[in-house]
Amino acid sequence: MPVLYREVVGNLITARHVVDAVLNGSIDVGPLDAYWHSILSLHRPEIASQLRIVESTDLIAAPAFIASQQMAPAEIDCLRQAFVNCANKTWFPSIAAAICLSGFEPRTRTDYDAALEWQAEATARGYPTPA
Repeated sequence: MPVLYREVVGNLITARHVVDAVLNGSIDVGPLDAYWHSILSLHRPEIASQLRIVESTDLIAAPAFIASQQMAPAEIDCLRQAFVNCANKTWFPSIAAAICLSGFEPRTRTDYDAALEWQAEATARGYPTPA
């Protein structure tokens, strides 16, 4: 199967490392989620303006908050409810704009099925690990 790129650079780990690698020419293209791009555009427009969106994927739920397997279900439910309720708190609006959020909503694992399908497709095409 033909590869899409001359070289794949891995272990960039963070969105900022991907951005830096694009800007310094180490890579020609890299993955960046829309939420991170929004934060970058708001707080570092001089950096965001140097990037060009080549393609976009379908929207899916933002990255999940995860918890230790040792946490009790009641504790997880309490945390989940605290996140959902934060939009109603007096302190939230002042923070919300800076982090480009209007609130949180509960999600299930199936909300991330599309990402798993994208991973399977990339693996089938010879790209087993994300950049």
